[in-house]
Amino acid sequence: RAVVDQFCNSRLLGVTATPERLDGKGLGSIFEQMIFGPSVSDLQDAGHLSRAKYYAPTTADISGVKTRCGDFDQSGLESVMNQSKIIGDAVENYALYAAGQTAIAFCVSIDHARNVAEAFCRAGYDAATIDGTLTSTERRSRVEALGNGELKIVTSCEIINEGFDVPIVGGAILLRPTQSLGLHLQQIGRVLRPAPGKDFAVVIDHVGNLSRHGLAHGIRDWSLEDRPKRSGNKGATPDVRQCP
Repeated sequence: RAVVDQFCNSRLLGVTATPERLDGKGLGSIFEQMIFGPSVSDLQDAGHLSRAKYYAPTTADISGVKTRCGDFDQSGLESVMNQSKIIGDAVENYALYAAGQTAIAFCVSIDHARNVAEAFCRAGYDAATIDGTLTSTERRSRVEALGNGELKIVTSCEIINEGFDVPIVGGAILLRPTQSLGLHLQQIGRVLRPAPGKDFAVVIDHVGNLSRHGLAHGIRDWSLEDRPKRSGNKGATPDVRQCP
């Protein structure tokens, strides 16, 4: 906002795949017009994005977690998600639905990410975490190891959500509940890059984000106007039903 105000006589172009703020405030105070590019479905049909298979085999109960600054309280989430039973479910369902594929597990905290990586290692998978305590060289090395298949699983808190481009990655393990549609789509988008031999990506949701926000290729009514306040982000979106 400060940059825009400083260059008030300039023409402004914004480019994003997720034109929505967490607090629901529209971008109309900055931009005058929204021009839509191709949808996720269009890009999948053209072969520029992979299709995905979605699984929601077990869902953690976060009904007692409070909302803070528009999203779930992180300390409350960690107390729920950083439990051995839920982490064990993630390992078990990876073996059922995505075994052999490289995958990213999106976690609540650094400690949670480390515990998830350790659980995968104990189960016999090559896994590691990427977090801000590592040097840039260490992070780069682990990303390269994921890209060439030396690592099967990388766990992360925040670092891999956006701008991460390793097309070989075929699995997203959702272990971080969020009320942010943008974050939800960014996380799934990390595994939708097409790659040779990659027929589809696998998304395993343990936190109800698919019910909260829908599938990546769902039709969305993007707008520059303020978004009506959601009633707790509860209940399935129109395009999502969980198979019994």
